[in-house]
Amino acid sequence: VAYLRLVIRAGSLQEDDDQQGLAHFVEHMAFNGSAN
Repeated sequence: VAYLRLVIRAGSLQEDDDQQGLAHFVEHMAFNGSAN
């Protein structure tokens, strides 16, 4: 049996006040791309 746990402290809970929405924007760009 093998077990791997990877924890990355990233996302909207770790955003500062001046970064609000950045994690959501990056998620959309990473998975949906851009026409430009």
